[in-house]
Amino acid sequence: MDKTLIDSKQLNEESVSQYNEIGLIFQWMQEIVEHDDLGMISSSNDLMEDLEKKYGTEHFVFTGFFGYKSRKHAGPIHLIGLLCIPCLPFVIGDLLIVRNNMQIVAISINSTTDQIEFSSSEDVAISGSSKIIEVYIYDLLYRLKNNQ
Repeated sequence: MDKTLIDSKQLNEESVSQYNEIGLIFQWMQEIVEHDDLGMISSSNDLMEDLEKKYGTEHFVFTGFFGYKSRKHAGPIHLIGLLCIPCLPFVIGDLLIVRNNMQIVAISINSTTDQIEFSSSEDVAISGSSKIIEVYIYDLLYRLKNNQ
């Protein structure tokens, strides 16, 4: 699968045109996602034709990795555990432990038809180390390639 990464973190002072491209792509993507139920062509569709030619594709994929921390909420099993004195330290520990989570979001949009071809959102109970993110990117590209 051929791919080109357009990343705002790789921009420098001389990357004005690429910055404008990223702005156009995000504006177009936001319009498509917000009005997906209408089934109409976006107002930026004609501007996206130039990017289709430049990058040689009509498929644009957007990904996001968001890390956050959470704790478990008390449930019935915790209440039962509070009644058992020997279980008390385990119950309190389970409620106080901070867990690292990551939300992985991906969406693929066809710029010719302005249709969402693929979307995925997963909550993963792990921290976002670079190797874990690489595994999820590989899995995402595999699913995109095989239309899963």
